[in-house]
Amino acid sequence: GPPPHRCSPGRSRPPAPRAPLRLAVLQSAGWAKASDGARAAFEAACGQLSSAGVARTGREADPAIEAMEQSLGDMEARVPFALDWEMRWPLGGYRRLNPGKVSQTMLDRLAANEAGMDLDGYNDILAWRLGLRAQYARLAERSDGCVMLAATGQAPEGLDWTGDPNMNIPGSTLGVPACAIPGLSDRGLPLGLQFMGFAHQDRALMEMAEWGWRLFGAPFREAAL
Repeated sequence: GPPPHRCSPGRSRPPAPRAPLRLAVLQSAGWAKASDGARAAFEAACGQLSSAGVARTGREADPAIEAMEQSLGDMEARVPFALDWEMRWPLGGYRRLNPGKVSQTMLDRLAANEAGMDLDGYNDILAWRLGLRAQYARLAERSDGCVMLAATGQAPEGLDWTGDPNMNIPGSTLGVPACAIPGLSDRGLPLGLQFMGFAHQDRALMEMAEWGWRLFGAPFREAAL
């Protein structure tokens, strides 16, 4: 892509499955909001990974992962302000031209950002994100990728709310490839298991996700037939 982003090389065929040797287990800020069913399903999945021969390490056993978890805990307080800053000008135009077509939620976010965010604050968040990405990149020295929940629980009923985004914020903020497979369930509904890779290693991530799909996705493949 255009600077500062480079293109990731691709091939004409989908990647073959490749099992990871080592995975870092991440909880992120969303773990505190995860349902009991989601937590139990994730713990069971981690057990399956071990049974499949994957060495997994979490925050309890690795100080570097614990430090990463602490850094990820800052996301909820920082990332929304940066996102709202970036949406500020298009939203401002929508509010001026068609205020009745903008939801009250978005109008409230716009007003809060206008009142509490400036360019210096936005640049501070960008500098924090740069350090966070460097910290995460160092995990590649000790793991092939990370595994975490893709959502805090089952999909919410209705259309008023699409669910808590905290399990999806890390991959986007870190700028790394991530893939969720419907390998878990919570209260009878599919729940994603998320694999997260490292920057510019998209193919390696997809190889790992394909392997994970074959390990965890059998019940969902059979249900679709």
